[in-house]
Amino acid sequence: MPQESESGGMCIEIGRQDGQDGQDGQDGQDGQDGHDGQDGQDGQDGHDGQNLPPSITHSTSKT
Repeated sequence: MPQESESGGMCIEIGRQDGQDGQDGQDGQDGQDGHDGQDGQDGQDGHDGQNLPPSITHSTSKT
């Protein structure tokens, strides 16, 4: 009986199918859509309007 088990084990080792299907397919899609659009609206509305009285700006009214 033990001999039959050993013969069975031998059949398994002999019938080893060493088939390695190594599919090394690397689909490296290196698509970089770098939309470098910088809308830098540097609009400075500096209303530097000083409403000074005429007596200060034009001190020509000498009485």
